[in-house]
Amino acid sequence: MLTKQTIVIIGTGFTGKAIAARLASGCFHVLICDKEFSNAETLVNELKEIEHDCDVEAMECSFDGAWEADIIILATHFDEQKEVAGIIKEVVNQKILVSAVQPGTETIEELSPACSQVRALQELLPNTKIVRIFNDDPMADEPVFNKNITKVLIAGMDDKAVEAVSRILESVGVNPTRVDY
Repeated sequence: MLTKQTIVIIGTGFTGKAIAARLASGCFHVLICDKEFSNAETLVNELKEIEHDCDVEAMECSFDGAWEADIIILATHFDEQKEVAGIIKEVVNQKILVSAVQPGTETIEELSPACSQVRALQELLPNTKIVRIFNDDPMADEPVFNKNITKVLIAGMDDKAVEAVSRILESVGVNPTRVDY
């Protein structure tokens, strides 16, 4: 059994919403951050309408969210991930950071660019354990907010971090398939 962990999701686009919907149904304290705080508040309210007893809250600042969190999920486009990495770098030392790929921007066949993006994040955050997750449905351009995502691809250079993220995903009914860079 997993101990209750705090997970911050930075970004409230399609991927952030889909991840938040899955994690809100689990035994996690979920923090939601977005550049526009009102987007984070709206998502929290939507999640609480679906899962009345979910443990979610909106955060105004990604730095504060990353400070509180055990695991950080960047659910934004890669350019924004680099920007956020610069903001949170002081508080993510030895933490797991999940880089969630936006639908339609990357597929498993394009691992070379993905690998270089992970390396770029790793250079910005040298003491952070970076894990990358991909949508396993190449036909899904945009996951619908309440769609049950059941499969993802997962990659990372730190085996323990990949295993930890895989266990979290499995605990909310998502089947991760490990791929190597």
